[in-house]
Amino acid sequence: MDNFTSIADCEGSFGPAASACSDRFDFTLLFEQSLLNIGPSAALLLALPLRLQQLLRQRRKVLRHPLNAAKIVTCVTFGVIQIALVSLWAQAPFANRVSVAAAVLGVLDALALGVLSHTEHVRSIRPSTIICVYLVFSLAFDAVQCRTLWLLPGLQKLAAVFTASLTVKLAMFMLEVQGKRRFLIAALRNLSPETTSGIIGRGFFWWLNGLMTRGFKATLSPAALYDIDEGLKSEELLQRLLQQWDQRKGKGKYALIKALFSSTKKACIATAFPRLVLIGFKFAQPFLINRIITYVDGDKGSDPKSVAYGLITATAMIYLGTAIVNGFYQHKLYRFITMVRGSLASFVLSKNLDANAAAAGDSSAALTLVSADVRNICRSFETLHEVWANPVEIGIAIWLLQRQLGLGSVGPAITIIVCTVGMSKLGQLMPPAMKLWSENIQTRITVTSEVLGSIKETKMLGMTEFLQKVIQDLRITELVMAKKYRAMITYMNVLGNCPSMVGPVVTFGIALLAQRINAGGSLSIATVFTSLSIIDMIAGPLALLISSVPSLLASLGSFERIEDFVGNDHLSQSTTTMEQSRPTPSESDAGFEMQTFSTKASSDRDHVVVVEDGSISIKAGETPILQNVNLRIPPSTLTILIGRVGSGKTVLLRGLLGELPMTGSIKTLDGGVAYCAQTTWLTTSTVKENIIAQSPLNQEWYDKVVHACALLPDLANLSNGDGTVVGSKGQSLSGGQKQRVALARAVYARKSVLVVDDALSGLDSSTQNHIWDNVFGQNGLVRRFGTTIILATHSLSYLKYGDHIVILSDDGKIANQGTFAAVRHSAYLETLSIEDNKHSKNDESGTSTPENSEKSKKPKAPEGNDKELDLLRKAGDTTLYWYYLRSIGWLYGSLGVLGMFGDCFVRSWTENDAKTGGADTGMYFGVYAGMSVGGLFIIGLNIWYDALEEPKRYKD
Repeated sequence: MDNFTSIADCEGSFGPAASACSDRFDFTLLFEQSLLNIGPSAALLLALPLRLQQLLRQRRKVLRHPLNAAKIVTCVTFGVIQIALVSLWAQAPFANRVSVAAAVLGVLDALALGVLSHTEHVRSIRPSTIICVYLVFSLAFDAVQCRTLWLLPGLQKLAAVFTASLTVKLAMFMLEVQGKRRFLIAALRNLSPETTSGIIGRGFFWWLNGLMTRGFKATLSPAALYDIDEGLKSEELLQRLLQQWDQRKGKGKYALIKALFSSTKKACIATAFPRLVLIGFKFAQPFLINRIITYVDGDKGSDPKSVAYGLITATAMIYLGTAIVNGFYQHKLYRFITMVRGSLASFVLSKNLDANAAAAGDSSAALTLVSADVRNICRSFETLHEVWANPVEIGIAIWLLQRQLGLGSVGPAITIIVCTVGMSKLGQLMPPAMKLWSENIQTRITVTSEVLGSIKETKMLGMTEFLQKVIQDLRITELVMAKKYRAMITYMNVLGNCPSMVGPVVTFGIALLAQRINAGGSLSIATVFTSLSIIDMIAGPLALLISSVPSLLASLGSFERIEDFVGNDHLSQSTTTMEQSRPTPSESDAGFEMQTFSTKASSDRDHVVVVEDGSISIKAGETPILQNVNLRIPPSTLTILIGRVGSGKTVLLRGLLGELPMTGSIKTLDGGVAYCAQTTWLTTSTVKENIIAQSPLNQEWYDKVVHACALLPDLANLSNGDGTVVGSKGQSLSGGQKQRVALARAVYARKSVLVVDDALSGLDSSTQNHIWDNVFGQNGLVRRFGTTIILATHSLSYLKYGDHIVILSDDGKIANQGTFAAVRHSAYLETLSIEDNKHSKNDESGTSTPENSEKSKKPKAPEGNDKELDLLRKAGDTTLYWYYLRSIGWLYGSLGVLGMFGDCFVRSWTENDAKTGGADTGMYFGVYAGMSVGGLFIIGLNIWYDALEEPKRYKD
C-alpha cells in the first residue's frame, strides 16, 4: 500500500523527470498529460477554425476517391477509442487532476480531425500541414506516455487501449501523408510535385526523387524539369513590387529596399521560424555531449540500460531534427532569395522596356544590374537572417560557456569586441568599393555583348584580335578596380575566422590562468570537449555575422545603382501613350476565322496619324532630326516612306510610335501596333516561339504567315525545323532569315497597324517579290483585312502599289507626299530612281533564290554532336578538375592541409593532462596557441591568394 501511495504521489507531481521520486527513467504522468498530451490538442483546436475559414473559401480541387472515405473511417475509429479512454481514466488508480480532461480533449481531437481531414482532402492540393504536424508530435508524445502506462502497475487494460489509440493514430498519419496528385481535377494535374507535396515530403525532399531517378536514367533537359511554382513566377512578383514601389518612390532613403521587403514579407517571415527552431536544436548539442561524456566516465544512473537508450534516442532526435529543420530553413531561404532575384530582375527590365528607344538602346546598364548587382544582393541575402539569429546564439553560447569555464568565457567576448570594431570599419568602406567594381563590370559587359552580338561583322572586318585585346584590357582594368574590394573580402574573412582559430586559445588561456591562481588543477576531457563544442557555436555565428553585416552593407550600393537606374529621367515613359491591349486572334485555336480590324478613333476619325508642324529629336532638348513634319495617314492604307539612307525614315517611324520626343500638333498611333525594326531583335528561343511571341497559337494562321514570309525552305533546311533555337541575337540564322522571322512575328500578331522599317533590304529579288505579293500586295495577308501599313524603304520598286507616298529629303524635311500619281514626277524622286537602278544592277549579279541562298548559308548541324555533349555531361571531364587543381599549386595546397592540424592536437593535450595531472599544460597550451595563430595566418594567406592572386591567372 505504501508503494502504491508513493507511486501515485510521484506520478501526481509535475516532475518532469520521474527519477527524482522513483528509480524509473521516465517522465511523470502529470507532466506527460499536461504538456505532451494537452499541448498538441490545444494547438489543434485553436488552429481548426482559422484553417476551416480559409478552406471554405476554396473550390473543390480533388475528385472522389476511396482515400477520403478511409480517412473518415479512421477518424471515427479514433474517436470511439478516445471515448473508451475517457471511461477508463475516470476509474484509473493513478489518475491525476488532468487525466480525464486530457482524455476528453482526445475526443474533441477526433471530431476536429474528421472535419478538417475531409475539408482539407477536397479543397486543398496537398496533404494537410496542420494534421501532419499535429500527428507527428502527438505520435512521439503518445509513444512516451504509452511506455509509462505499460511500466506502471495495474494499468494494463488502459495501456492496451492507449496502444490501440496510438496504432490508429499511426494509420491516420500514413493516410494523411499520401499525396493527392493522381486524383486532382484536370486543371491542376500539371502542378509541380513540390506544390502538391505535404510538409513531410518537403521536409525530406521526397518530391525530388522522381527528378533524380529521371536524371539517373537519362540526360535531363529543360523540358524535363517541373513547372515553376506560381509564387515564384516573375509576373506576379513584379506586380507586387511595382505596387509597393509606387507607394514609396521618392519618399526617403532606401525606398527600393522597403518596397522589396514589403512585397516579399511573407516569404521572409516564413524563413525566420525554422531559423529560430534551429537555434534550439543547436544548443541542445552541448548538453547532449556533456551527458554522453559523463555517462562514459561512469555516471550511468540507477538504470544504465534505459539511460543509454535514452541518450541514443536523444542523439537521433537532435541531429535528425537539426537536419530536417535546416533543410526547411535553407529551402525557405532560397525560395525567398529566388523571389528577390525575380522581383529585382523583372523590375529593372520592365523599367528598361518602359524607356523610349533612345534611352533603351544601350542595354548594358540593365544587363549589369540584372547580372552583377542582383547577384550581389542575392548573395548578401543568404545570410540575412543570421544578422538577428547570430547575436542570440552568441549570447546563449557565452552563458553556457560560463557554466563550463567560469572566467574563461570572457575570451570569446574579447574576440567579439576586436572583430566587431574591424567589421564596422569594413562596413563603411565596402559599399563604395563594390559600386566602383560594378561600374567597371558594366563597362566590360557592354563592350563584350556588343562584340558578341556582331561577331560575324567582327570576323569579316578582321578586327577579332584587336577587339580581343580591348576586352582583355577592360578585364585587367576591372581586376585593378576590384583589388580594393577583394582586399576587404580578405580582411573580412580573416576577422571571420578569428573566433574559431584564436577564440579557443584566449578562452582556454584565461580559464587555465584562473584555475592556477585559485586552486590549481587541469581541465577534464568532458569540460574541454563540451567547451570546444560551445566555442564552435560562438565562432560559427560570429564568423557569419562578421561576414554578413559588411556584405549586406555592400549590397546597399547595388540597391542604390538600381534606384538610380529606375529613377533616371532618361527612363521616363514614352512621349505618346498607346493602348496596350491587343485583339485576340479568335475565341478558339481550333477554329480559324480572320477578323477585320477597326482602327480606334480619337479627335480625327478619318486618319490614324496626324502630325502638324512636328519636329522629332533623339533626346528632348536636342536639335531635331526632322523638322516641319506635316503628315496624315488614313486608316486601312499602305503608306510608303521613301528616302536615301540616313534621311530620317527610322526616326520618323519611332516618332510615330511614341519612342522619340515629338513637338507640334500630334496624333500618333494609339491602337494595337506591330513593329518590325530595321535591326532585328530575337529572343534566345526557337524560331516558332519567336514568331508566336506573346500571341496565342493558331496553327493555321501560323502556317499561312510562315509561307507568306518565305520561311518554308529555310525551316526545311534547319536541323530542327521551326524548333531550332536561334541563339543569342539570332546568331544561328543568316541576316535574311532573321529579317523574315522578325517580319513574320509582326504579321502573326495581327494588329490594326503594322509598321515595317526597311525589312526587305538585303533580300534577293525573288524573295522580295514573294513577300510583297503574299504580305503587302493587294491580296496579301495584311492588306485583305483592313490593316494600316506604314512601310519605310529606300527602294522604289514597289512605290506604285502604295496608297500614300511620303518622300523624305536629305535636310530632314518631307520633300513631297501624296499618291504615286501625284509624286511620280518629283525631281527628288527621279534622283532616287537613278540611284536605285544602279543598286539594282549590282544586286542582280548576286541574286539567287531563297532556297539556294539560305541553304548555302545554313548547313545542317553535324550528327552526333548532341550525343557527344550528353556523354560529356554524364561522365564529366577530368581534365577540367585537373586544370583547377594545378592552378592551386603545391605550396598553397600544402599550407591548407597544415592548417587542419590544430584541431587534432587538442585530443593529445587532454589525454596527456589526464595522465600527468596537468604538469605539461603550459607546453601544450603554447604549442596549441602557435598552431592556432599559424592556422589563421594560413587561412588569411589562402584567402588572399584566392581573392587577389588567383583571378590574375584566369584573366586570359
